[in-house]
This record gives sequence, structure tokens and C-alpha cells, in this order.
Amino acid sequence: MNLTKQFLYVLILGSTIFSNHFGFAFSLFQGKSDLTEVELTSAEMAQVEIMAGWAPEASETLIFSIKNKLVGPISCAGATVHLKNGKTVNRGLSPKLYVPTNMAKQFSVGGVSKETLKDYSVTCSCSKKSDSKICVNPLADKK
Repeated sequence: MNLTKQFLYVLILGSTIFSNHFGFAFSLFQGKSDLTEVELTSAEMAQVEIMAGWAPEASETLIFSIKNKLVGPISCAGATVHLKNGKTVNRGLSPKLYVPTNMAKQFSVGGVSKETLKDYSVTCSCSKKSDSKICVNPLADKK
């Protein structure tokens, strides 16, 4: 066997073993869940403290601080910023910004100054059990 064929053989064999092993390990964590990710209600959003401002050295970058006062963790997908000139700046977060209970996390949106900002909104969600209205931790005890 020449070196190229040996390399391909090892590569194919290794990837087959890895994918079979990973697939088995992944299947151990799969299971039926009664959790659904839902957008926060207005009452829940009232319990999320959202502050926005600018650092002195970054007058064109709007910085958001999200503090979660809900019982369960939340995840924020992004922000929409409306400018005075009628334009809109959308900032999606990938992965979503995970904010545990009683914690704060930050993210920023570039290209927005105090002079151009009209208003903003932040979109957040949480996991809820099908029979509950309370946000729960999807990584907590899965009974």
C-alpha cells in the first residue's frame, strides 16, 4: 500500500469509529422532554432588567446589560435598535446570550451613538414545562 492509500484508510477508519462512538454517546443524552422554549411574556420581561449605554471610549457602540431576576435562566436572541433617521439595526446573538438567575450578562451593538438612537428592544426566551408557566433550567435535574 502506498502512503496515500494508508492515510485514507486510517482517515476513513478513524472517522467511522469516531462517528459511531459519538452517535452512541449522543443517544445517551437524548430523550423525550416536556420543555419548550417560549418568548418571555411582558410580565416576565418586567422582571428582566435591561440597561443600555455607551463606554466613554466607544461612543459608537451601544452596550446592553441584561440582568435576570426570574426564577429560571433566560436566553436572549438579540436586539433591534431603531435610529432617528428611520433605519433599523438588528443584532442577532449566535449562540444566544444565556443569563442565569440573578446574574447579568452584556453584549453590544456597533454603529449606534447617543445622537442617532431612537429606541431599542431585546428579545429573550426561557424554557417551560408544558404544564407550567414558570421558567425552568433545561439543564437541571431531568426527572
